[in-house]
Amino acid sequence: MKQHYLKAIALGSYEDVRALAHGVKDLNPVACQVTAKALARAITAMPESKNAVLVPMPGHSDDRNAMVRLTRMVSELSGIDYSPDYLKAASHKSLYAWKKEHPGEAPPEVLILENGREIQPGKTPILIDNVLDTGHTAWAALEAMSQKPVMVVVGATGNHGRYGRDVSLEVDTG
Repeated sequence: MKQHYLKAIALGSYEDVRALAHGVKDLNPVACQVTAKALARAITAMPESKNAVLVPMPGHSDDRNAMVRLTRMVSELSGIDYSPDYLKAASHKSLYAWKKEHPGEAPPEVLILENGREIQPGKTPILIDNVLDTGHTAWAALEAMSQKPVMVVVGATGNHGRYGRDVSLEVDTG
């Protein structure tokens, strides 16, 4: 297994943006628009955005409508291309549900496969997700990708540290 380090940027702590993160997942149009604008602003302020491609994170059932929609909206607002089919997850139980059933245990690994799309060499993948929690999905994405990505999320819980995930987490205050 590769050793990983992930740079992640969150719009806020999960507690502060919980309603927004859930609104995005539920495809609430207002939540999606507010979030897309905030993510586009945060992403275009990053040096990595100058030569980037946006990649939505897949969900537990590969029903990625929410993240694909959000990523498309961020792409339209930022002018950065997106690749909706680069990553695909094998169907698995929601990590949120798993953690509730197995408190204190490390979640199972999540398998993410490349979906046959290569990102152009020299491009920085920017992973878009609603919440960074355990870091398991992010680590599976790192395993599947040849380029080192940056992750941008709506909210972060801080739980990734409990699972040995080396994440440099910045909270966007702009």
